[in-house]
Order: sequence, then C-alpha cells, then structure tokens
Amino acid sequence: MDEPDREDPMTTTIEPTVRVTVPATTEYVRLARLNAAGLAADVGFSVEEIEDLRVAVDELFFLLVGEEGERTVEIDYHVDNEALVIHGRRRGASIGPSSAVVDDLVREILGVTVDEWHVDSDEAGLRFELVKRRRLAP
Repeated sequence: MDEPDREDPMTTTIEPTVRVTVPATTEYVRLARLNAAGLAADVGFSVEEIEDLRVAVDELFFLLVGEEGERTVEIDYHVDNEALVIHGRRRGASIGPSSAVVDDLVREILGVTVDEWHVDSDEAGLRFELVKRRRLAP
C-alpha cells in the first residue's frame, strides 16, 4: 500500500502572518519580543535592526497591559522580505487614567527604533501597529 503524500517540512511555505495570543501581563512581553526577533532574523534583518525591534515591541506591549478589558493580548506578525508589521490589540482596554499613555520618552524611543507606529483606542479596545523595514546593504 502506498503512503499518502506528505509535505516536506523543510520546503513547506509558511504563511506570512503569525498570530500569538498571550495573557495581558508584563511577564509575557518576553514572548512577544522573542517572536518578533525570530521572524526578523529569518528574513535577514541585521542584529541592530532586531534589537531596535525588540525595544519597540517592549514599549508597545506595555501599553496593552492593564486592569481593564480582556485578559489577553493578540499579536499578529506579518513578515515579508522587506518589512515586519506587528499589530497588537487588547479588547475592552483604552488609553485613559488607568492605562499607560504614550509619553514623550516612548514617542522618542519608537521614533528611532521603527519606521512607523500608531496607537489607537476606541470602544472595541486598544491597539497598536508598528512597521520595521529591513535596511538594504549598500
């Protein structure tokens, strides 16, 4: 009897979007950061670019952690050969007195570590987006 066709895991194409759901506590920022670093390394980001990305993920993940809203944070990583785009969201959370606010220091850090970033809040919850483009070698 013939064996069914099986895909070779070394040649299988991975979808360019990875979704991770973690508890909305500071202990899980490490997991969000490691996923971003691993994906960036896979597509050829430099060590410096990866470190910048890790810092930015830290800053934006902490915005989603708080007491209000759902107890989980969803993070989508979309990667291609030119950029890594990360979306984070926590349903029911908002920027307010009990949540972290994007202060001047965070704005400055994000301004030098990623190419684009946005934080938004509405009745559905709090979310962020960051874009880190890979620098091409001269």
